[in-house]
Amino acid sequence: MGLGKSRKAGAESSVLVLDAEWYNTGVHQKPLDLFDRDDAWASLDRFVAGGPAGAELGLVYGRRRQGKSHLLSALCEATGGFYFEAAEATSEQNLGRFNRLWAAAQGHDASLNYDSWEAAFAGVMRAIATAPLPVVIDEFNYLLAADPSLPSTLQRLLGPRAETRRDSMARLVLCGSAFSTMSGLLSGTAPLRGRATLELLVEPFDYLAAAKFWGVDRSPDCALALYGLVGGTPAYRAMSRNEAPRSFRDVRHWAGEHLLHPASALFREGRVVVDEDPTIRDRALSWAVLSAVAGGAATRSAIALVTGRDATSLSRPLELLLAVGLLDRNDDLLRGRRGRYLIAEPMVETHQLLIAPNERRLHRGLAAQVWDDSEHLLHSRIYSEAFERVCRSWLEREHRHLFATEPTAVGSSTIPCRSCPYGHRAHQVDVLALDRSASGTVSVTVIGEAKWRARPTDVTQLERLDHIRSLLGGRADRATLVVFSRSGFTSALERAARPRSDVRLVDLAELYAM
Repeated sequence: MGLGKSRKAGAESSVLVLDAEWYNTGVHQKPLDLFDRDDAWASLDRFVAGGPAGAELGLVYGRRRQGKSHLLSALCEATGGFYFEAAEATSEQNLGRFNRLWAAAQGHDASLNYDSWEAAFAGVMRAIATAPLPVVIDEFNYLLAADPSLPSTLQRLLGPRAETRRDSMARLVLCGSAFSTMSGLLSGTAPLRGRATLELLVEPFDYLAAAKFWGVDRSPDCALALYGLVGGTPAYRAMSRNEAPRSFRDVRHWAGEHLLHPASALFREGRVVVDEDPTIRDRALSWAVLSAVAGGAATRSAIALVTGRDATSLSRPLELLLAVGLLDRNDDLLRGRRGRYLIAEPMVETHQLLIAPNERRLHRGLAAQVWDDSEHLLHSRIYSEAFERVCRSWLEREHRHLFATEPTAVGSSTIPCRSCPYGHRAHQVDVLALDRSASGTVSVTVIGEAKWRARPTDVTQLERLDHIRSLLGGRADRATLVVFSRSGFTSALERAARPRSDVRLVDLAELYAM
């Protein structure tokens, strides 16, 4: 049987093998067991089926446990391609295993004997000559660690005048979890810069997809709590034995059984996420920075004070943590200043706030007590920060429906106030949207307040937004005021908002409306 004809995925070979007959120019249907990832699947399908004659290179990367391998193995099954997952081993060991699997994929009984990765890649490219087929090399970062010359090898094979590129229809996909290593393959003066026609970053599910994936989309407060605790990483559901809380009250029990249980795979995940990234070499300093941010140090100077480092020496570790997606920075949209540093990966923040400081108690089986003692942290930090992120995501999704335009930027800002009736020197705006006109003028389209409270939000929040809009002057005179609330709205606020076309009240149910 040749490549391109479907063969049931087995343990190690799990490959479908070479034959051009399968190919048609239509779109390959996304497998039913592949949840969400519609855009990623469409991008990969276009890469495989489209394009001019000649071999092409694509990169797929993202942090571990986001479903990259599942996505790419499904692509190979759907198209008849070849999937190979490298191991953390020597170059010779990986090459020998590749030879065996590639021979089996072509229907040969004996192993092939490519004596180098250059010969192996050239052989694969020559074998796929009549119709486009994907060849996926997963965990490419392991091959790269053992043989740093591989990018230069591929540069030669994929050169504009190379016969291996010209006479092939291979769609070579390199996949890896070492975020900066993989993205660096196409940057600056890297050998493969300009050679790839696909660069796909596989990210965690957004808050809506995460709710549906966990099966909690009909319980918005439960979905928000779960998203705040573990984010949108798909593998975390399997790591909690496919069990999910049924309601907001049930989150406490679920966390005790899984997130805070020392025998659970999730218990140390927040530390593993950081320690497994090979680009983070100074782990002690990285953990010191993450710990400071989790503890409330939101600026470089504050982080320097907590860690005992000079602020200028933190530039590199902060940029690295931003690059690998562990830190985020909420820059001030209006004032052009660097904003607050935030933990971008919820599991890391959960580990730092709930697990690390209580590890001894958790090993003694006191998860319920730790949870109850942490209630203030849960609401003031984990849930409220997740609620603000969800509100900003909702606005990015709904801005076109509200204003028939895509927002130039969505974020937050601090607005100075010299004569404030509320006694503030400045107002923190949780949700802000900007729009740039054809003439280049930037206007404020949305000013929003996000309230994660157990009681309904009252009319004073709308009055405050009116005041903030007046402070912004002409650039915000047509801005819509949006009050986001976990627990609904008082009747006074609803009466005040009802006759006004410039006011929108959004509760959790609307945020999670699919």
